[in-house]
Parts: sequence; C-alpha cells; structure tokens
Amino acid sequence: MIFTIDSGNTFFKVAGFEQQQLVLFKEQLTYQETAILCQKYSPEQLILCDVAKKASPFLETLQAINPTLAAKVTHFNYLTPIPIQNLYATPHTLGMDRLATAIGAWATYPHQNCLIIDAGSCITYDLLNDKGQYEGGSISLGLLMRYKALQYFTAGLPLLNAIPSEVPLIGKNTQTAIQSGVQNGLLLEVQGVIKAYQTQYDNLHILLCGGDANFLHKNIPQSIATEVHQTLLHEGLLAIKFF
Repeated sequence: MIFTIDSGNTFFKVAGFEQQQLVLFKEQLTYQETAILCQKYSPEQLILCDVAKKASPFLETLQAINPTLAAKVTHFNYLTPIPIQNLYATPHTLGMDRLATAIGAWATYPHQNCLIIDAGSCITYDLLNDKGQYEGGSISLGLLMRYKALQYFTAGLPLLNAIPSEVPLIGKNTQTAIQSGVQNGLLLEVQGVIKAYQTQYDNLHILLCGGDANFLHKNIPQSIATEVHQTLLHEGLLAIKFF
C-alpha cells in the first residue's frame, strides 16, 4: 500500500492506494492519529505534502513508534520531478498543495483544461491547461476566514457560523446581512472567476475540493457544471510516485 498524506492548515488527511486504486481515505486527523494509522497499515511508501509546515510533530511521533516507517516518508517539494510543467514564476513560494491538485487534475482529465478550486481555509483557483502546464491562479479568503475577519476587524459585529442553506440576498437584520455578504459574496466571486476563465479556456472542467467544496457545489447554479473531487491532491501525489 502507498500512503499519501496531506498536512493542511488545520487537519491531516490520509489516502491509501493499492495497485493505484483508492482503498482508504481519512479526513480531519490529528498528527497522533495519522502516525497511528501509518503504524496500523505499515505502507510500503509514504509521500507527504506539508503546505502548512506543521508535520514535524507527526514525523517525530512516527519516528518514535516506527523508525523504519518514518524513513520511508518522501517530502513533496518544488524540486520533486512531476508529470506536468510548472510555469509559476516563483516555484519555491508555491504551495505544494496547489501543485499537487493540478497534478491530480492531469491524472483525472489528461490533455484537458481544468480549473481547480480548493475551498479550504483559503480559496485557491489554479489553472492547468490542456498542454499539461500549470499556469498559476489566485488566492482568496475562505468562507470561515471571511466570517472571522468581519468579527476581528470591527467593534460591533458578531462571529457567525456558515449555514449550508441558501441565504436571502437582502439581509433584514445584522445576522442575515453578514450571512448574505459573506456567503452570497463568496458564491458570486466563485461564479465570476469561473466565467472569466471560461472566456479564455474552452471545455473547461471545474473541479472542487477542500472542506467547503460541497457547499460550493450545492449553491453554485447548475448551469455552471462543477465536480467535487476530494481526493484530487492525493491522486496528484500518487501520480508523482509513478512518474
């Protein structure tokens, strides 16, 4: 078995592959739980994407319980050989999660234009063209970050939680006004970005991943075709192992 490990801003995610088929996927793991999972399955290879630079406690724990397994961990970085061309002007500053999802898109839709929208703590938009070139993209505030920013940077606005249902455009009180501004504003941003990319790239596949991917998929109009691929990053890491 091959393990792909995503050390994100908040949690770890782990996918297990056998003969390049996904057989295991765990989300919202602590570093201790991730190490224990690795010990339980004892994979032959492990590849780690540590975008938040928070994997040290995991690696230390894994080293303590199974040094042989810890020695098998491969760190994905900007020098790692990959099956696509990275056109980012500063590859050493690029979040490796963004590049991994682009590689996953190439593995899923080879020789096709793809816009990957990763809706996590931040929302990232990344373009992979049909020539297998990662062109770059943009970074925006995620859903929860927008709610927190309104509360943190103002004197009187409360901190609210996101709601999965549709929010009226016109808020009738402070709570619904915030919800409209955050959630409708986010959805309008995402739709606008998609439409802007669609004017430049034909037959564009819109791939969603991250914690708020289902929220976007549910609330973006069906006239804009989107697909949720929560294991896209892991499929990209797996593709790297076989490149």
